[in-house]
Amino acid sequence: MNNKDITPLKGIFNLPPSNFPEPKPSEYVNMHQGQIQSLIYKGINSPAQIDLFTGEGTVEEKGQKLIFKDHEDLIGKIGPTAKQLYIALSIEVARSSSNTIRLPLDRYMEMRGLKDKKTARKQVKEDLKVLASIRVEFKEKRRGKRGDFLNIRLSGGTEGIVNGVIIFNFNTDYVNYIKRNGAPPLPKGLLSVNPKKNPYSLDFIYKMNTHKNLNRNKSNEDIIGVKTLVEAAPKMPKYEEIKGGGQISQRIIEPFERDMDALNNIILWHYCGPKGAQVEGPANYEEFIAALVKITWVNPFPEMKSHPKKPKKRGVTMIEKGGNDDIKGG
Repeated sequence: MNNKDITPLKGIFNLPPSNFPEPKPSEYVNMHQGQIQSLIYKGINSPAQIDLFTGEGTVEEKGQKLIFKDHEDLIGKIGPTAKQLYIALSIEVARSSSNTIRLPLDRYMEMRGLKDKKTARKQVKEDLKVLASIRVEFKEKRRGKRGDFLNIRLSGGTEGIVNGVIIFNFNTDYVNYIKRNGAPPLPKGLLSVNPKKNPYSLDFIYKMNTHKNLNRNKSNEDIIGVKTLVEAAPKMPKYEEIKGGGQISQRIIEPFERDMDALNNIILWHYCGPKGAQVEGPANYEEFIAALVKITWVNPFPEMKSHPKKPKKRGVTMIEKGGNDDIKGG
């Protein structure tokens, strides 16, 4: 944990891509972030309910569904590295005018900090199968009016590794949907998190980044609840399921602190009060789950360009809205 205060910054969320300056390569990248991305990201390695008739696996939360086709074939193969591949491909989507992403395996390994090419290639092939199987069903969240119900597949039908290049064709409807909004900053260090050593760090930093972008220029942009972070990590033990066996601190609190500390190349943190002042750590689970944490970003977020407000019309309420080929086609 660390006691440094943060540097306030100004910015806004949900602007067209042109309003998001290109971040410094060593610090941040851009990625479209929103309801559908959060659903896919969290759902990838959440527990799924299997339909024995269709073979599909469904992750459902608050009426939103992430559905894996042929889930039985993916059992034991769905892990956090699929999230990191999804993020890496999504970063490329934000930069590209094409739905088909071609990402050199060597470059992906560099992004991830991976050294063993044979192992990386095998993992990428498995993660591509996971991503290709995904579709989502959800109702849009729109300010001021009822959102539409959408059923969107992630893949457009082709994925694989050809001549050392990862290929993934995103569904046109998916790309058109996510590109309606801007592509806010994302810390580059997220991709180099080691999910084997720190299984919850990836989920924590993704959630903190989403929180930051949604609350730009607000007093809580760098203050987030422990409960919010714990709920963002689907593989973290649930208190209700383990409280009878004890060891709550060893199984929940200590891993939380360990995996937050492991992010020290991206953020520093401490337990805090409502306004961010440092407080002592929790003495028990009840204090822990009700606690807040203050985040200091090691590399400050890129400043956002100001977005001119449209003038209001009288009587109208304005709502601002290199190797062997491994490829599969469908």
